[in-house]
Amino acid sequence: MRYIDKLEPEKRSAELALGSAVHSAIDWWMTERRAGRMPTPEATQKLFAVDWLAQNATNEYDFEDSSPEEYRSLGNQLVALFVGHFTVETAAVSSEERFELVLVNPKTGEPLPAPLVGVFDLVNEDGIGEIKTAARKSAPDTWGLQLAAYSLAWRQTRGTKPRMRVIQLI
Repeated sequence: MRYIDKLEPEKRSAELALGSAVHSAIDWWMTERRAGRMPTPEATQKLFAVDWLAQNATNEYDFEDSSPEEYRSLGNQLVALFVGHFTVETAAVSSEERFELVLVNPKTGEPLPAPLVGVFDLVNEDGIGEIKTAARKSAPDTWGLQLAAYSLAWRQTRGTKPRMRVIQLI
C-alpha cells in the first residue's frame, strides 16, 4: 500500500526507526573504513545517537510499552556488537547499495508494472551481507523470499551466483 497506493501508516514501528538508525551508523562505519580511516566505536555510536534523534523528531513512532531511551540504549549495543565483531574483518566493497530490476511475467515475457527495488546492506567481491536487527534470533526461512530476490538481483547485475551471509544483531 505504501509503494503502489502511496499511503503512509498512521504510526510507524519503533523497530523500523531503530533498524534505520543502526544501518545508518554501520554504513558510515563501513564507508570510513573503505576510505582507509579507522572510526572508533564511540564515534560510530555518536553517529547512531544523532540519527536516532532525527528519526524520532517527528514523534510518529509507536513505542508500545518501551521508551525512546530504551531503544536508543539497545541501538548503541547493536552498533557496538557489529563494530566489535567486524573490526578485524576486511571492509565491504560497498554498503547500502541500491538496486532496481525490471521483472517479467515468466509466461508472457511482459514486464511487470512495478520493479523490484532493494538495498544490499553490505557488498563484498563475491556476495552480499544482510544485516538484521531483532529482539531474538529468527530462522533463515523467515527471510527466504528477500534472500531469493537479492540473489536474483546479484545475478542480474553481476552475472555470478552470490555468496550470501546474514548477520543477526540480537
